[in-house]
Amino acid sequence: MLWVAVVLSLILGAKAQSDQEELTVRVLPQPSSTNRLALTVGFQVGMLEGAGNPLRAECFLEETLGGEAPVSVRPVPGSRRDGFLVANEDKLPHAVSLTTKVLRRGVGHTVRVVGRRVAGKGTLRVLFSKIDGAPEQAAEKKISFKGDEASEKTFTVVPPQDGVYRCSFELGPGAVIELRSCSMLPDDAEQGWDHQQLEALRAVAPRTLRWPMQRGLGFYNWYDGVGPKERRRAVSPTARADEGHDFGTAEFVGFCRLVGAEPVLRVTVFGGGVRDERVADVAAGAQLAADWAAYCNATGSHPLAVLRTRHGFPAPLSVKRWELVTAEGGAPTGAVCQAYAATIKAEDPAAEVAVAPEVLTPVYDRYVATVMRRLAAAESSDREYYQDWYATLGLAYAEIERMRMGLGGEACTPFHPEEVLFRVPYAKNMLTEKGLLMALFNRFPAAQPLATEGVSGSDETAFRIQAAWTADGSALVVFVYNAGPAARTVKFDLTALKRRFGFWIADQLAADISARRSASSVPVNRIQKAGAALTQFFLCEFEPSSFTRVIVKE
Repeated sequence: MLWVAVVLSLILGAKAQSDQEELTVRVLPQPSSTNRLALTVGFQVGMLEGAGNPLRAECFLEETLGGEAPVSVRPVPGSRRDGFLVANEDKLPHAVSLTTKVLRRGVGHTVRVVGRRVAGKGTLRVLFSKIDGAPEQAAEKKISFKGDEASEKTFTVVPPQDGVYRCSFELGPGAVIELRSCSMLPDDAEQGWDHQQLEALRAVAPRTLRWPMQRGLGFYNWYDGVGPKERRRAVSPTARADEGHDFGTAEFVGFCRLVGAEPVLRVTVFGGGVRDERVADVAAGAQLAADWAAYCNATGSHPLAVLRTRHGFPAPLSVKRWELVTAEGGAPTGAVCQAYAATIKAEDPAAEVAVAPEVLTPVYDRYVATVMRRLAAAESSDREYYQDWYATLGLAYAEIERMRMGLGGEACTPFHPEEVLFRVPYAKNMLTEKGLLMALFNRFPAAQPLATEGVSGSDETAFRIQAAWTADGSALVVFVYNAGPAARTVKFDLTALKRRFGFWIADQLAADISARRSASSVPVNRIQKAGAALTQFFLCEFEPSSFTRVIVKE
């Protein structure tokens, strides 16, 4: 473990310097760049399919469906999705059951069961109980299916405690029931999405969501993701035959509206990697993209507006932004881009067509780069422990570099929405450091970067400061990157700005890199402080291995 000693010496060796002299930094009124930035960071979005997706509100875990012997559970013959025949072949009652994900106490959950009686009695005795709870604490309900036609039964349960529960459906002797679907949704679900997950994503305030980001599925044909879900095609030729395409264009736009972000549709252009018999050349691919724009935005008697109306969406989806990308994720050639842009705009003159931006990647100062090289040769457990935080810190550094160089616009992060959330039942704890980092940039977007005096401008330093006016000009935002092993105390002088500042608020993410290991990753603390700036001066301390956003307001 020699490398550990080396890395720790890099991390901790400068502790003796933690009592450095106080640094004074003057924020100057002149811009450090002539460009206005309006800098924000957004998500990539995958297909978000299936009840098991962590953003979905569905509480039943389908893979846990099973029956006590001698109850058999088998798919309904000829069914593409859902649908199970459950049969009790004994002379005594027996049950099939489903396990839930973690439920919240005191929140009403609605259980919906769609089924029909095939043989025997159609009455089911339902028992709802906590996995590790006492049997006598189970809640009991009864539902009955009568006749040969399928019907829906609903009832509400309220978990008395946080935890995982089991829902058992007890069949009588000789009973055979066709269960077409079983679902369980909390009463605060939003269009099938988990309310608390959405609240956490809203706190990140992503300005844009880019879709589809398919991770190796290559070409996407939008026709496969519209219309009745039971008739949609598989995601790709290699997908399971019974896998639907539940998350399509309308679902994506609806998800964006719920999160409060602008939808950006990514068009895979014709070229290497395109495997679809409906797209023979660039012209066919461009027309397919134009049809997509028409499906989203056309009105009146346009054939694709009529088709969208038949699918249940009479109003335009109002998607204005389209990005072009190759099947491998690169930038298309200029000629291909021109062909696609011309065809899309011929269908929708208001459409904005651009080449998809590169995904933001971490940038490391010389100190962190040395740490990362050491980690690359480390054991996997050590590498994973440190690397996730340093990758997040590298993205913060990359954003500051963009500001310093005057590069604005929206950065596409490598994160998907479900990757910035902890799997806990309370939103106040849901955002990981990745999500918190995005929120620090997005809640007060930087628009006009300002020059500073008193801090090194070297590209390799592990301590960087970048100040800017916010997009609405109402506040000063200061980003402070301190990847080094020593805390830094900074006195900010704002007198040159000639503004009547009244208070400041600092929001800091700091990794406890010297902590004893008790988890699989470095603990990251969120530190919030506030103070007055009535004299146009304020003092802040920036912990080792930290990233901080300071807001100063009048």
